[in-house]
Order: sequence, then C-alpha cells, then structure tokens
Amino acid sequence: MKTRFTLLSILTMTLILIACDPPNKAANDTDRADGTLGLNIPAGFTFQTTKSVDLKLDGTGIQSDRVLVEVYNNNPMNGGVAVHRTFVQADSEARASVNLPSFVSDVWLIISDSDGKQHTQKVSVANGAANIMVADAEAGTASAVAQCSIAGYTTYTMGGWGSPPNSTPGGIRHDNFDTVFPDGLVVGHNPTTGGSNGNGGNSGSTTGYYSITLTSADAVEAFLPSGGSVVQLSADHTDPTSALGNLAGQLTAAMMNVEFDRAGHLGTAPTPIGELVYKTGPFEGWTVDEFLAMANEVLGGGLTPPFITLENIKDGAEWINLGIEGDRFECPEDEPVVDNARVSPILECVSTLGGGVYRAEFSWETHNTTNVAIPVGNDNRFVGGGSSAQDRGQTTVFEFPAPNHPDDREGRAGFYPNNVFSVDFDGSPLTWSLKGPDGSTRTATASSGSLDCATKDDPPLTSIPYPGEDVFGTLAYEDLWPSYGDFDMNDLVLDYNIIERVNVANNVEEIEFTFVIRALGAMLDSGFGIELPVNHSYVASVDGARYTTGLISNRANGTENGHDNAVIILWDESALNMGKFVNTLNPANHVDEDTLTVTVTFDTPVEQSALGAAPYNPFIYVDGDRGKEVHLPGKQPTALADPGFFGQYDDATEPGTSNTYVSKSNLFWAIHLPVSWTYPREYQDVTNAYNNFQAWAESGGVTNQDWYLDLPGYRNESLLYIKP
Repeated sequence: MKTRFTLLSILTMTLILIACDPPNKAANDTDRADGTLGLNIPAGFTFQTTKSVDLKLDGTGIQSDRVLVEVYNNNPMNGGVAVHRTFVQADSEARASVNLPSFVSDVWLIISDSDGKQHTQKVSVANGAANIMVADAEAGTASAVAQCSIAGYTTYTMGGWGSPPNSTPGGIRHDNFDTVFPDGLVVGHNPTTGGSNGNGGNSGSTTGYYSITLTSADAVEAFLPSGGSVVQLSADHTDPTSALGNLAGQLTAAMMNVEFDRAGHLGTAPTPIGELVYKTGPFEGWTVDEFLAMANEVLGGGLTPPFITLENIKDGAEWINLGIEGDRFECPEDEPVVDNARVSPILECVSTLGGGVYRAEFSWETHNTTNVAIPVGNDNRFVGGGSSAQDRGQTTVFEFPAPNHPDDREGRAGFYPNNVFSVDFDGSPLTWSLKGPDGSTRTATASSGSLDCATKDDPPLTSIPYPGEDVFGTLAYEDLWPSYGDFDMNDLVLDYNIIERVNVANNVEEIEFTFVIRALGAMLDSGFGIELPVNHSYVASVDGARYTTGLISNRANGTENGHDNAVIILWDESALNMGKFVNTLNPANHVDEDTLTVTVTFDTPVEQSALGAAPYNPFIYVDGDRGKEVHLPGKQPTALADPGFFGQYDDATEPGTSNTYVSKSNLFWAIHLPVSWTYPREYQDVTNAYNNFQAWAESGGVTNQDWYLDLPGYRNESLLYIKP
C-alpha cells in the first residue's frame, strides 16, 4: 500500500508540475528548437483560420417589400449549411459581413421572397467581397404576363463564355453554372428526353447519336471557344478540352445564353430568349426553344430538316450569341402562357417538434391552366434533411385551380396552415427540387433556422448562426501566459455555437451562446468571458451565466462592472462539473462535457455590422486572477486586464496595436477553429499532431488553409484525443 501511495503521489506531483510550472519553465525547455517553438512565423500573423467576406446586396430589382438572403458555405443540396442571413428591402442596399473558413472560395445564396418562393445563386468570394443584384424569386402569375419587347437582352459569344472568371461572362458562368445546370449541360442528342436538355443529364448515347456533357463551369471554360469545321459529332465527349467544330461551339454558347437568361442571370427583358421567334431566314416562325431542340438533335447525328444545312444551323445559333436584335427576332404572339409553364415549390415555414425533429410546411404555385403531373424522381425529389428518400409525400399532380387557393391567385396552393403537405426532418438543409414543364428546375430549402411557423405572422426575425446552422467551432487555450506552455492547446478546449437573432432592419435583438467545455488539460482553473464592441447600456439582460467563486462583480443587466463595452463573464469556474486534468490523456476515461447556454438580450437593438464577426473577443482569465487574461492573437485586452503582465517572459503584447497576445517569436496562446476540432493529447505539440500546421503557420496563413480538417494525410491520429 505504501508503494502504491508513493507512486501515485509522484505521478500526481509530476502532472501538477508539468501543467503548472513557474514562469521560467519555458526558458528551461526551449533549448531544443523543434515543434511549435521551432517555427519561423512572419511578423503580424495572428493565426486566424477564418476570413471576413463583405457582401453588398443591391435590392433595386425587388418587386415585393423585401427578400431574405441566406448564405450557405456550400451547395445546400450537397451538405452546405447556413452561415448568415440578412433582409434586403426593396429599392435599397444591404451589407453583410460573413465570417468563413479561409479556404472557402464560393458561397451559395438562397433568396426567399415574402411569398416563400426561392431561387439559388452561387457567388465567388475568393477576393473577400462580392456585389450581388438581388431580385424576387419570380414575378407575375398565370393571369399576368409581362409585355414582350426586343430590348433588355444580354448574350455572349463563344469567346465570352469561355473567358476566365474575372471577366463579366466568365464570372456569371463561374457563379451560377451549378444552379442553372445542376446535372451538367448536355449539348447534342440527349437520350433521356429524345432531344436537347440544358438542365438534364446524359445517360449514354444510342448507337449513331452523340452528345457533349459539360459538368462544371471550369469545363465550359476549357471547351469554349470551339472552332473548326461545321460538322456533326462522331462520338460522345465529357468535359472535352479540344475543339469539336464550330457548330458544337456555337450551339454550346447558345444553350448557355438561353438557359442563363431563363434563370434570370442575363439581361432585364421579361420574356425568356427561348420564347422569342426567328423573324427571318430559314427558321422564320420557329421559337428559339424549337430551334435549339432541332439543332441539338442534328449535332448529335440526326437528320437535318428539308432545305436546312449544317451551316444554316450554325448561323441560327450564332445569331443568338451575337445579340438579340429586332431585325432577326420578334416577340411571340401576345397571349398568356397556358401550358409548358413553370411550377414553383414554396416553403411556408418550419416548426420545432422537439428532440431534434423539425417539420417543414410546403406549398406550391403553378402557372399552367391545366393539371400538370410530375412523378417522384429526378424532376420531383427531396434531398437532405437527414434522409436519402426522394419521396417525402410531396405533391405529384399540380392541379389548376390549386387547392385552397386565394381568390386572386388560382394557381397558388394554400398558405400555412392550409398548405398542401409537410415533411419531418432533422434540421439540416432539406431541399424540394421541382422541374416544371418549362424545363427549369426550382427549389425550396428548409432548415432549423427557417421562418418559424409559430411567429409567421409577427414582424419577422431571422437568425444568423456561427460558425453555421447546428455547427460548432472551437476555442483552444494555453494557460501559462505570459510564459510558453507545451502547445498541446488543451489547457481549456471549448466548442461554441452562436446565434444572433435579427429583425427586418438587420439589427440584432439578442444573442444566444451555447458553449461546451470539452477538455481541461491543466491543474489551473479558469473563467471565461466575451467582450462585445458595444456600450454596456445597450444590454437589457444576461441569462444563464454561472458564478460560484464570488470574484465577478456585475451590473444589474448582467454585464461586468469596470468596462465601457459590454463584457459578459459566462462562467467563473471551468472545472466546476468536470474536474481538472480531464479529457486529454486516455479517451477510455472520458468525462461528459459541460454545456452552458447564455442569452444576451439587447434593450436597444444593435446593428449587426457594429457587432462584427462572432465569436467577437473571447478570453479566459487564469487561476482566480481576473487581470490575467488570455485572448486570441490580435485581440485587445479588456479594461480589467492587468498591464503588468504585458511584455513579461515570452509575451510581446503592445496594447492598442494589432500586436497583442503574441510572443516575441510571433507565437500564440489561443486559437480559434471554425469546426469542432480534434485537439492534441496531453503533451503532444500541435505542430506534430497536424502535418500541415507548420506550412500554414510559416506561410502566414497563405497555404494549407484547411490544415485542421480530418482529411487523408492531414493528422497523426495517435497524437490526438479522439473521443470514444
């Protein structure tokens, strides 16, 4: 028993000494320049893993009162999650600052009008900003058709569509190809339709009939322009990079012009190019859609119509690409479209059922005056929401008049609560994809952050989640500041999700913080707080904070005394429920995490732009010393930070500059990750645990920006704490 007691005592003391060495510990351990201590970090680098993207949203094209713009970090039909939401008022401009992982180059926008209709747009944010024209999802009804005019059309040549993304047509192609052609662009014979299909896929050609399939915006750039002879195809091609003849090139460009116009990305004319009529020449009286159907079949190996040559077809396509002129095209007869018109899915609202289950309420609107049948399949399917099932009980026969329609809109099925059907899902993006008789695919996407059915008729609020809808980020700290620690970044590991609730003026009314204390790899305890860049008087209340030590002095509204800004201490004892030195050594001894939810309500709503990007300015204070704050690199200390620590031992903080909470060799004591991060085990240096960390850090964040992800070759899993 004595022997056992002695060994346990030695082990315990060893752990304490390692985790809580005196300030000269770093000097004794830095003779060996390896791991993080051996890195050569450029001055000014703050170890940021995210970037701020500025979106300028122009609402001059909005016909209704306002639209809601949701920003997704990827295609919502392919696992993307909402990372931002903002209202855009008609005839006004809104600006949104979105915090994204540094490696993200594109975002997807879902734009919802007040009727629940949506459209999706892909936008490049590689340069850190984007200017976006915002419009309603659709305009008009079955009984109201806009007057046609041969004006306001925009088209581009083969060379334009094949130009780089920094050109105007190249940028339009790059930002929107995936939504205009979700299954790729097929030019030539399409056996799934018996003709051309700009919005469909190709399942393989019949003998003697061929096609070109372009699967991405980059594939279009690589293929166009395509010069050479005016010839038919003699084989199938997927993403070709060499010319296949002038006919194939002109027809590809024409398909791009017609379908991008139909989707609302080109020009301002109300009548789609596909509905215009050739005014003269060999195709006089043909609509553009009829011409393209014939031209694709001929390109794929079909027979030419009587008295029509391949050169005629090439010229007919080129007329479209050179611009819509009144001497070549005219409007169709001025009569309402009664068939082959659009059918639009509509999201009414979402209810919370509890237990992680949500219910999305859907409706629809038809612009046809006869019944339209669209069976479940590629043209009528659900994607996501925690299920792989395409059939979720959706409508398959779209009747006219529609059920429960309002008196003035016979094609509009009922509004909630008299809507058509509902779907239960897990809160992740759930998309209803519907391809109508007009050949265009439209979608309606629900998520846990969609308009709440319980407050549907109230002045609308929306939520801005960070780092994403139902996604957690991580804050990881070393607590020996101003001396170096061991760079295992696990003295305190927190996961967080932050939700800002904003009104139609894009002012924040409250913030909900959810924090999960995951690990405490030290014998020193800590408290945790956040500084918001607004005056403390803006805060009405703070609910859910936890205090046990008697150290913190707060105002009546829950903000900490001693600051002009609103500083909220969320808890003052990190180890209260989990204990010290937990979840960093042996995952077999894992301790349940400690979760806190704190809500900050504003008495005066705050402009979202004034708050800046979440997680704002988070910090810990160490060992009961309120003045010993540890912040992310580049963040400012609060008014209660003790300036006597600055510049001591390894620290090189200069308050009031961007050079804060970094060491004399530009290292760090805290890091923020926009994902739930798998942190190193005790004593395992982050540089050794993550194979690309060194390259990222020494490049100043320019290369290897996704170093922290769980991808092949990125991690040394034996050095990581992986929860069982």
